Amino acid sequence: MTQTKRIYLDVDGVLNCVAAAPSPEESGWHTDSWNLQKINGFPILWSSELVSAINDIVADGVEIRWLTTWCEFAQELIAPALGLVGGDRWELTGGVTSQEADLRAHRSFGWWKLPIFEADDRPGKSVWIDDDHDDYTSGRSQTVIEMESDGSLLRVKPDEWVGLTRDHITEIRNFLEI
Repeated sequence: MTQTKRIYLDVDGVLNCVAAAPSPEESGWHTDSWNLQKINGFPILWSSELVSAINDIVADGVEIRWLTTWCEFAQELIAPALGLVGGDRWELTGGVTSQEADLRAHRSFGWWKLPIFEADDRPGKSVWIDDDHDDYTSGRSQTVIEMESDGSLLRVKPDEWVGLTRDHITEIRNFLEI
């Protein structure tokens, strides 16, 4: 039986570079691959080469789940605008809506994404991509510690000013053995 390979994907600081387009030396993506579009009132800056790399990962059989404050808007707005193939159907981890995410973020002292991740089923190797990892997950979750120890979890923390890089994509593909 083949184990599921899954990526938990954030938007801001990962797909959406939170600054001017980084240099090819920083990101690994060509300068002319960057696109800027206002989505739901927010400027979204992304590389079409990055989107293509993610689409290739999906084509290789990796399941992606959204784990982002964009929640349903990642499905409805981000995925179609960026060209993420099937992204409008990728599951929202924990089924959390953007309104619930906002409430959880403002009412808790912890990171709302961590208990959602911990409660999710993970039948194989998982990659969790979020620019806030070290701030919220390091040493705080027995689940994360155990998964990293047994080699079933790779946490990827892009620099929010650069987003997910070509080197990150290589690291993810190597970890998932695709």
